[in-house]
Amino acid sequence: MDNIIQKVATRAVIINREGKVLIIKESGKYKDGTQIGRWDLPGGKVNIMEDWQDGLKREVREEVGLEIEIGKPLYVGEWRPTVHGVQFQIIGVFLKCIPKNEDVKLGEDHDAFEWVDPKNHKDFDIVFEASEAIDAL
Repeated sequence: MDNIIQKVATRAVIINREGKVLIIKESGKYKDGTQIGRWDLPGGKVNIMEDWQDGLKREVREEVGLEIEIGKPLYVGEWRPTVHGVQFQIIGVFLKCIPKNEDVKLGEDHDAFEWVDPKNHKDFDIVFEASEAIDAL
């Protein structure tokens, strides 16, 4: 158990003016990807000594090019991926967010995005924890 790395991640459940949620599809170009071709929510790991809100805003800017207002937590989940032979335990906090604009510009780790009606998100191959967070709306 000594070789497991534990991280905290924040994810944004971004809801636009029409009440739709932004989901993004992981690209095969993502070198640390474990969910290639599947849909997820923007966000990622908080850096050591980084304020969690700054970390979420940074990740959202990097992944989808949006500025957000962070709201209340919706869901807390956990996942345990293996990346390049290293076992991780990631504790994720999913937060309701409002975009300051809706001009999505994907980073290189994702190759598609959709604004989806929360009732229809299961029509996509969405990762479990993201699905649970959207259900918590």
